[in-house]
Amino acid sequence: MSNAMTLTVSLSDPELCQSIVSDITPALKPVFTPASDFVGNIKKMINEQAFDICEIPLGTVVQAISSGMPIVVLPVVMLRRTPHQYLLTKVGSRETKVDLDWLIGQAVGVRSYAQTTGIWVRAMLQDQFGLTADQMKWVTTSPETFADCPTPFFVKRASGDGDLISMVEAGDVCAVISTAPNPISSFLAPAIEDPIKSGEEWLASHSISPVNHVLVTSESSFKKWSVAIGDFTESLKTHALLSASSQAWASGDALMRERPNSECFDFSSIAESSAFFVTHCLAQGVINKSVDVSKSMAEG
Repeated sequence: MSNAMTLTVSLSDPELCQSIVSDITPALKPVFTPASDFVGNIKKMINEQAFDICEIPLGTVVQAISSGMPIVVLPVVMLRRTPHQYLLTKVGSRETKVDLDWLIGQAVGVRSYAQTTGIWVRAMLQDQFGLTADQMKWVTTSPETFADCPTPFFVKRASGDGDLISMVEAGDVCAVISTAPNPISSFLAPAIEDPIKSGEEWLASHSISPVNHVLVTSESSFKKWSVAIGDFTESLKTHALLSASSQAWASGDALMRERPNSECFDFSSIAESSAFFVTHCLAQGVINKSVDVSKSMAEG
């Protein structure tokens, strides 16, 4: 093992990190960073290209490409999820169970405007409910990752250090986008009456899978270690498709908690989902020019 190729890797799932090690070819020695540093590692990858392989949200990837950063997107989906159950409001506060027109003119809280789940929620609102991003006021609690990317006029930063739940409790916003596990279920409920059914209908009407997290590497790492990085992603694919413990792979909700399929590693499928996502990023003002993620992707 002394002559093994060392790759620095940042993933969000510590159990996955450990289980992959046994499947990887002896020619590789992945060094995994603690999952507790995942958010910080994303910033390190963007600012310093600090890792050979890093799991990053698709929204961050799109803004990185738009900003001209030298990254290579690997054909590996680490997380995909329908966005419907992440739009939350006070229990009993829905004004209608038919549509979401009551959101027009209202304030909606989100961690950051370019948060990937938030982009998918707004895409769903436009596609399924006919609501565009500028029909609501968006209140964020954290700074945007890319200062040079646009912030639309209908987005403002929350005053103080308020969190999303407190903003709903105080009445500062009527709804929030939150991916926190079990966010006070007695207080918050999905803004959509039946998010599972609505999500199924949305998936049935689209040929894409809502990609949330993918793997990236830097151009310099890819030039130096393309074979090793390819071996790593192939080991990842083998583990995901064959391991009995991988039922939650690339899944973030009940709709997509089946065993992973080839779409999670398919260049064309990921490119198609990314193109759909980019169209909505542009419409929402997340980026100010269109980008082609497929041109930054490594062939699988």
